[in-house]
Amino acid sequence: MTVSKTEVGTSHVFTSWLGTIEYQPAYDLQKPIWAERHNGRREDKLLLLEHPPTLTLGKSGKLENLLVLQETVIQTLVGFGIGSRRDVKYMSVWVGDDKIVAIGVAMQRWITMHGLALLF
Repeated sequence: MTVSKTEVGTSHVFTSWLGTIEYQPAYDLQKPIWAERHNGRREDKLLLLEHPPTLTLGKSGKLENLLVLQETVIQTLVGFGIGSRRDVKYMSVWVGDDKIVAIGVAMQRWITMHGLALLF
């Protein structure tokens, strides 16, 4: 981890480069930093990092909903005579070693947006 201090106006920001780190350990690291900053016990800190491909679900997100969407895609492809398989790690659908569909779901202000990218 590389740490540096940068002047911003009359205050300063501490930055830390964490490199590539899984989502959960990075999130777990941020929680106490946030709490300390919120309580006035820490100055501003900017964490710079990279995640491997990551699927996150919000507070009310359910993996089951994504799996149903994924299964719907697989069954639709079967209808076209295309055999495929799921990959939960990347929330996508594969034909052999090739990704044929990427799936994305977002929710904002209680409205969901589903996205499917058919790759051919």
